[in-house]
Amino acid sequence: MSGTLVLDSEALSKLSRRNRDMTVWLDVARSLDLLVVTSAATLVGSTRP
Repeated sequence: MSGTLVLDSEALSKLSRRNRDMTVWLDVARSLDLLVVTSAATLVGSTRP
């Protein structure tokens, strides 16, 4: 299977807090060997309050 899981700022925020739903999504993506990506703009936006 091919595909990509794209993480937005909300997803990154939830992952940083180890939100169960988001960690399940990440585990599924890894098990399916999907690419997991985010953009530089999302990273910058996530670091600004």
